[in-house]
Amino acid sequence: MLNFIKKIQQDCLRRDEELVKQMKVLIKNQNVNGQVSLLAQQKEILSHLYQKASSYTNLIILAGYAGIFGIWNLTRELLNKQITIWVAFLVSCSLVLFVGFEVWKMIAEALFFRRVSDIIEKDVPEQEKLAVWKYIFNAYSKEQAMVWIYFLIPTVLLGFSGGFILIYQFVKNL
Repeated sequence: MLNFIKKIQQDCLRRDEELVKQMKVLIKNQNVNGQVSLLAQQKEILSHLYQKASSYTNLIILAGYAGIFGIWNLTRELLNKQITIWVAFLVSCSLVLFVGFEVWKMIAEALFFRRVSDIIEKDVPEQEKLAVWKYIFNAYSKEQAMVWIYFLIPTVLLGFSGGFILIYQFVKNL
């Protein structure tokens, strides 16, 4: 257990050091007028687009779960025990992955931005804090997008599988 805690502390220290390096690079990339470079502005736009796409996807997934449960309610009497168990298993796995990722993301963001806030307060001049915050947020969003896809695909596949079973049973019994 002690080795695990030390490993986590070392990982946090390594991330903090990398963060300080990235902040220094950002500060160097600013021009004389204090404007963020064109590359940083493009990254900010892409990060914003990712956040919008992620929110939209979450809304669609939640609406999908509502639809599955609605169809399940309509077909409940028509389903045998085995079909009911499979649908419950598939939809539950999908839901656990979706909710699990959202909870993990919430905790990871809180911890990350708490550490970043401490670093920025100590190591970044006042006039550069906003630019550094934007840069860090964009970098963090890009990292989250890479993790997000590994949860999205199984979440959607499992949910759709349960939904297609329900639709098949519904059509079969018309």
